[in-house]
Amino acid sequence: TTTTINSTTLTVDDKNIELGSVSSPSDTTADGGGITLKGATDKEIKWVNSTDSWTFNQDIEITTGGLKITGPESGNAFIAFEADEGDDNADKWNVKALTDGSFRIQTYSTGSWVDAINLNSLGDATFIGNISDSKGNLRSIPLNGQNGAYTLVAADAGKAVDQQSGGWTVNNSVF
Repeated sequence: TTTTINSTTLTVDDKNIELGSVSSPSDTTADGGGITLKGATDKEIKWVNSTDSWTFNQDIEITTGGLKITGPESGNAFIAFEADEGDDNADKWNVKALTDGSFRIQTYSTGSWVDAINLNSLGDATFIGNISDSKGNLRSIPLNGQNGAYTLVAADAGKAVDQQSGGWTVNNSVF
């Protein structure tokens, strides 16, 4: 049956609203249950049994306070990101706080999670892959070898200039 309430505000004194009340509740009977707010498009919070998750079809904006993700007792907490649902798995990332005090950013590659960045509890960082800036790979400093007197130029920024003999000239407006 359908009960229609035509009211601007519905006030419920009880602090719990129970949905999907059936004689034998299960995740299957709960599937698709939730709240729908009618607008130009439906705004929904729904339980999806196949993903074992609550699904929001709109963004969530927190305007006061913060967002706290708590893992289970003795377990890790994480946030997962998926850019789309293609089958290449290259668009999956997660951010984890581990019980050992470390913090990891991981990507999903060839069937498993791989650390991209690992920060341990002491603040030491490990990066998998290259670390670069506008000058290039920070692990590899390009060498500009010179055999005689040399005047530094703006293109030398981020390079090691090795000079065997002669002198250096550094103009005021170059760096």
